Amino acid sequence: MASSSPIHPRTNITSLPPELLSIIFQFVHEISTAPKDGVHDTIPDWMLLNGAGYPDQIASIKADVNPQPIQGFRSPTLFPYALAAVCPLWSEVLSFHPHFWTMVILFIDSHFTPLIDAALLLGRSRDLPISVIITSRKQLRPKSHPDLHEKSHIGAFLSLLAPHLHRLRSFHVDAHLSSSLPDLDWKFIWKAEKLCSMALICDRQDIRDEDEEDYFFESVPKFSAILSHLVVDGRNFRKTFEGPRCWVDTLESVTIAHYSSQVDDTFSIAKFALVLENLLHLTYLKLDDVYFHPDSETPETSADLCIDYLHLQSLDTEFLEELLRICSCPNLNGLRITHCSIPPAFRFPDEYIPSLILEDIDSTVDLMEAIGLWYGDRLYLDGCESFSDTFLDKLSTNVPVTNPSNGTESLHLQLPKLSALLLRRLPKFSIQALKNMVEKRNESLDYTYPAWRSMDPFGPEIYTLIVVQCPVEKPSAEDMEWFHSRVAEFEWIE
Repeated sequence: MASSSPIHPRTNITSLPPELLSIIFQFVHEISTAPKDGVHDTIPDWMLLNGAGYPDQIASIKADVNPQPIQGFRSPTLFPYALAAVCPLWSEVLSFHPHFWTMVILFIDSHFTPLIDAALLLGRSRDLPISVIITSRKQLRPKSHPDLHEKSHIGAFLSLLAPHLHRLRSFHVDAHLSSSLPDLDWKFIWKAEKLCSMALICDRQDIRDEDEEDYFFESVPKFSAILSHLVVDGRNFRKTFEGPRCWVDTLESVTIAHYSSQVDDTFSIAKFALVLENLLHLTYLKLDDVYFHPDSETPETSADLCIDYLHLQSLDTEFLEELLRICSCPNLNGLRITHCSIPPAFRFPDEYIPSLILEDIDSTVDLMEAIGLWYGDRLYLDGCESFSDTFLDKLSTNVPVTNPSNGTESLHLQLPKLSALLLRRLPKFSIQALKNMVEKRNESLDYTYPAWRSMDPFGPEIYTLIVVQCPVEKPSAEDMEWFHSRVAEFEWIE
């Protein structure tokens, strides 16, 4: 006997009506994590916090140690690109939502974005402001004439982008060679009136200044630029800051990478310092693999930079010393030095710098000899190969200090204002040496005072001690109790 129950046809997700798909896609858009567009360097939150924000600082450090997965713009599951690749119907439904397509990602690798697809992607956002990223997936780098392909693809994409410049709010180009990057000039900024952030990044510089033609700068009409974040390669940096500068005066954050001057170059380190001094809104500066040859006519007077945060990475020791000899930073709150060989008795750009961050400093550097003249509150050491019990012992040692006003000597602990210490990814050291350091520096602290933990931190007492991912046997419960009873804010993070 036949069944009287109605037979429903099978339904799968590809047969859903467009209206329902549209609702589903809207929900996916709302829960999707916005990818990092990489347009400018970011400062980890924990590097900017002071002792007053300790709970937030600990949370920030833990987040930095164990980051939540963040979808990058090279991710194969990036919304809406992954869904649009499922079938033509899904792609068409997604195209009816312009706000889904405000981040345009174009690839220049072996699976490059075809020009017809690039034009379609640029049009899908209609009149909305857009962010454009031109990049490559390293595993898909072309094997045959890769750099030639790279340059031609970037040029073609820039031609397609020309009619959309007035909508551009951020622009990122990631190339292997500096010669593949577009030339940066005021006309680009003039047309990109909404542009706030821009990054022109290369793996290495392949064009020397002597290979370039003489720069010719025409008259520039007056216009209001709003560009605030700039990451630039050395070649474009040179052309940018020697040319009309009406559009760089608004910059708040600048990263300069891969620049090397030539002997007897007219663009000297003194001119470089003057350029930086004239950026009156600049608060963040990073120099990565930058070098200027010594200039026999470098003035003795210094340039005053108004920056709040300075990051020096992969710099030659000679250039590092000369730069900080002619530049002072009276407003500097944080100095971050990464992968540099710091000389003994290093001259810091200001007498008092609250935060000092040293990262990936090699074993040839004696840490205490290098930073012995630093006068600040918070010291963060990350991946410093020469760190050992000896450094901790020196933090516990009194040294003679001469009073410049009367010539008298007195004994003081090294780094006398130090009150917060973060140790991360450091070579093995002993728990006992760490305890000895705390005990010596805190010997004048009155632990009988009920509110000693809430006192304002003021060195040489250690009020904050954080140990992160160090290959040291975890302290015993007794040791942990001891640290918590001697240090106002103590944390051990594995």
